Amino acid sequence: MCRWLVFLSEEDFLLADVVIEPANSLSKQSFDGGFHPGLCETNNMVLNADGFGLGWYGRSGAAIFRSVTPAWNNRNLRELCRSVESSCVFAHVRAATPGSVISEANCHPFRCGPLLFQHNGHIEQYARIKRRVLAELRDDVFGWLEGTTDSEACFALVLNFLEPALLRDDHDRAAPARVPVAAMRAAMLGAIALLRKFLAEEQARADARRALDSRGMKLRPRSRSRFMSAGDRRLLEHELRADRRPHGRRHALLRPGEHGAVTSSLSVEKI
Repeated sequence: MCRWLVFLSEEDFLLADVVIEPANSLSKQSFDGGFHPGLCETNNMVLNADGFGLGWYGRSGAAIFRSVTPAWNNRNLRELCRSVESSCVFAHVRAATPGSVISEANCHPFRCGPLLFQHNGHIEQYARIKRRVLAELRDDVFGWLEGTTDSEACFALVLNFLEPALLRDDHDRAAPARVPVAAMRAAMLGAIALLRKFLAEEQARADARRALDSRGMKLRPRSRSRFMSAGDRRLLEHELRADRRPHGRRHALLRPGEHGAVTSSLSVEKI
């Protein structure tokens, strides 16, 4: 699982004082995360080597720096953090889901206009609703997408609930753009509700498909079937032997050492 931090202050601070220098800084955790009680082995990563990202707000608004190299040995990260001051910083070190793409576009945080977004973990069963999520996006938001992660797609869903004028990437203005808190809150809650709706509907469709499959077939007990066994005795080992019959060659499922087919069984027939 990835690790991230957000630090907000009333006064500007040097990014290195939060991201690099502390004994338990995020850059140090990226190669020596230690143990976190309550997390399973799968989610308790001790190495976050699949890239990192840094986001901050300056005079001209939001900015990001991302790389696919590990955070602990990136010289540019150290140089940047020891030179840049801000009152708000986002930092993220990635442990990618096995099989996912390692690329700069997939590193967090993501930026769209004045907004920064980063995420930890994954969206459960996202592959089943990915098409619906992307189809929901308006053209300007869909065109903004660069990576392949569920995190970025979910951020895009949040952006979809905001007016395009709030997402303008205009660094030439004297005052950076700001998204009203109420609008941001409504967009976040709207995106979460839509994800839950998609997942619930997909689960309902999956349940319906299973129900149809089960109604289309029924189990009927029959003796001397050669394919399935049912009875009081548990069969630990079987042999598959050829049994020649006048009407052709069939396979019989036998107990070791026996010369007859298993007789207590179930066969499947269509209703």
